[in-house]
Amino acid sequence: MAELQASHFIPKDVSELSVDYIKQVLNDEAIENIHIEKATKTMHLCNVYRMKVSYKDDKTIKHFIVKLDNTDQLHFAKLMKLYIREYNYYHNISEIFKKEQQQQENIYVTPKCYYSNLNDDETKTIVILNDFKEEGFESNGDLINGLTVEQAKLAVKALGQLHFNNWNSSFVKSDKSPNFLEIYKDTFYTTLKSLIETFVELVGKEVKEKYTKFYEKYLKAIHLENTNIEESLLLKEMKQLLEETISEEDFEKIGVTLCHGDYKTENLLFHKSEEKIAILDWQTYWKGSLLCCAFDVAHFIVNNLSVENATQFREELLTIYCKDGLKNLATVDCFKNYYKKAMYYELSMLMLIIQKYMKPTLNMPEGEEKTRRLARQHTHFERMMTQINDLLGD
Repeated sequence: MAELQASHFIPKDVSELSVDYIKQVLNDEAIENIHIEKATKTMHLCNVYRMKVSYKDDKTIKHFIVKLDNTDQLHFAKLMKLYIREYNYYHNISEIFKKEQQQQENIYVTPKCYYSNLNDDETKTIVILNDFKEEGFESNGDLINGLTVEQAKLAVKALGQLHFNNWNSSFVKSDKSPNFLEIYKDTFYTTLKSLIETFVELVGKEVKEKYTKFYEKYLKAIHLENTNIEESLLLKEMKQLLEETISEEDFEKIGVTLCHGDYKTENLLFHKSEEKIAILDWQTYWKGSLLCCAFDVAHFIVNNLSVENATQFREELLTIYCKDGLKNLATVDCFKNYYKKAMYYELSMLMLIIQKYMKPTLNMPEGEEKTRRLARQHTHFERMMTQINDLLGD
């Protein structure tokens, strides 16, 4: 990675990505010209661009990905410490990570960082990475369509490898980045009552009609008996489970590994001809033990498979993760217990999405963008509720 210099400013937007600036941050005077366009892959917390760099010899062409902060999402990004976590990953972990993995046969790869910078108040960031699409990788689907079962099997195996390879590794144990569980405790945990209220208001009727086990256990009293949400079983159980989640992280006794935090289709690229997966977007990484690993797995299955495939192949995917990826570090039966707890974390994330995104979307003027957003949000809702409703019967 190019050595950082104090004189390097961070562009306010893409218009300030000049040839001179790129020459300086990449420490490459042979650069002749750059061409920048919005990347196909969009991220609401960052603006992502594809950059083609040409050189003075008229023969060399290189391709990069450039990530810049999204001014519309700075409050949330700072609250969740997303930019500082990504900065820490590329400055303190990624190079050591790659060296320690060189002798291991992995089916996953992670981005190479050429330059990264972050201002003091964590509101302006730039990251320049390799472009995997120029290396034979491509995106395979989106949240609405979901992955094929074969892609999902490959992805959970790669995730298990990621967790297993870094189990109790020295660089993960020594990492001083913000711990996601503490961030979670300070944000979602303290707003659960508000999140549940919005959830009941917007989707309570649909839950009653379609997800009867969940409704009978958690929402019936709120609807029919006017139980205050503060006294509801849903709030009490979610708080209890999340308290267990936070207190469970005794790294010295249980062990610790590197978790991704947002392992889903939009952050994965599949190689066109090889069994390889590129894992992107390390803004949400954190270190954790088996419960945090279960968060990654649950987040993947909820977000990436159709309702039918998730229901039919969940057991097989958990088995592949434990046996082929995690190398039986945990038995399948043991990991299932962690998985069930992790689903309540996913439920709280779903509630956050409903409050932060679905509610404003409903107030948008009618049109294609509103339709697209609602379809995406409802897909996530349907997949999450189907699985947690099923698990209540296990």
